[in-house]
Amino acid sequence: MRSVRLTLLLLAAALASAGPAPAAELSFDPDSTLVIKNDVFLVSVVVDAQDSIMGYDVTVSFDKGILVPLDVFEGDLPAGSGHSTFFRWLNEGDDDGTLRVNGSILGATIDGPGALFTIEFRALCAGVSALCMPHADLRDGLNRKLFPAVSCAEVTVTEPIATQESSWGAIKTAASDAVD
Repeated sequence: MRSVRLTLLLLAAALASAGPAPAAELSFDPDSTLVIKNDVFLVSVVVDAQDSIMGYDVTVSFDKGILVPLDVFEGDLPAGSGHSTFFRWLNEGDDDGTLRVNGSILGATIDGPGALFTIEFRALCAGVSALCMPHADLRDGLNRKLFPAVSCAEVTVTEPIATQESSWGAIKTAASDAVD
């Protein structure tokens, strides 16, 4: 009887200590980028060396006055896994400064590191936009939440540099006329 009670106590302790799944890390690649106004460029959301990823639901925020998302593509990690996947840009066409992406690997899991998805942006005007993940949900093969740590990124947009040649002679002439 005592051994049964001890076994039950050890089993209860093991189940109580199971807790949440280990943390993963999500970040942007590149984490800092410099582009020129009207440029189209790519930024990926990547996961670290986390094992057993079954699905994700991620919201990316950005300054809608500086950047506009043109498209979102499934990343190399799920797409190249050899498994069937589900991938969707949930709020395509919304103009609220966020994009929400949902994906899963159907009937299997994948192991990081790698890109979960890639965003194609257009730079609208000069300025600096942070890219952050106010919501990030990763799930493991047992559908446990992974509680990922997230890192923000920064996109700096500059005005294009003029390519028209200046006439230094005209500037010099105008300056000398002003002195006279």
